Amino acid sequence: MSRVELEAKVIESVVKQAERIVSDAENRAKSIIENARKEAQRLITEAREKAAAIKKEAEEEVPRILTRVLGVEVRGIRGKIRGRIVLEGKRTVMEAREKVLSDVFSQVEGIVEKIAMGEDKRVDYSEILIKLIKECIASIGEKEVVIEVSERDRRFLASNLDLIEKRVGKSLGRGIKLRIADKTIDCMGGVIAYNPSKTKVYYNTLEGRLLKLRRTARAAVARILWGEGLRR
Repeated sequence: MSRVELEAKVIESVVKQAERIVSDAENRAKSIIENARKEAQRLITEAREKAAAIKKEAEEEVPRILTRVLGVEVRGIRGKIRGRIVLEGKRTVMEAREKVLSDVFSQVEGIVEKIAMGEDKRVDYSEILIKLIKECIASIGEKEVVIEVSERDRRFLASNLDLIEKRVGKSLGRGIKLRIADKTIDCMGGVIAYNPSKTKVYYNTLEGRLLKLRRTARAAVARILWGEGLRR
């Protein structure tokens, strides 16, 4: 056998060995995937069977227990039990969703509080406060307005009252007179405003706005989170 023929046989042997290794690897991979598929199916089937067994036991045993306790058969109870099981399932889902929504709004509240404290430099809270004051004045519709704010915001307003009066008055197209109340309010930010006689009051605190948002935007937030509205 020539040297060339010997090298050819060696190469052929190496190629066949590589093919066997690849084939074995593919077979092992297929086997692993198939076993995983079977195990997943087994677990799903087992979970469904357990759920069905629990439901059946509740439907069968509770009426029997009632019969022993009361001494008479209680008819129609199975349908009620089934309905309660379904209702409890829906309640559990709803409670889970409510917790998610609560967590979302808690995060929003935390962000708003940081802005009001001046900890988020991307947002100028003083501009937000002026905007909230402007909304109050526009709604009350009188020249003189008294405003109550937090102790922190009171210091800012006391130092900038003349400038704020001019800015808001120019924006509304009329002269206004702002008076800062001696009383402060316990809030993260925003304002409560009223006319001197207190016959017109406008609540515009950040907490109040968050509460209103929570009431009106729940369905919209649910659609964002789950692609649908909340089901009751």
